[in-house]
Amino acid sequence: EGLAWQVDEYSRRRAAAALAGMVQKRMAGAMVAREMERAMAEIQ
Repeated sequence: EGLAWQVDEYSRRRAAAALAGMVQKRMAGAMVAREMERAMAEIQ
């Protein structure tokens, strides 16, 4: 009983961490894209 709960809790934490990592990566990518667009606009 206890072990199953621990494993479930562990997998839930890992899923949450993976999701947070994906969101952070996506946000970072959007920020980089925005910076690049701004740089391109300044060049032209």
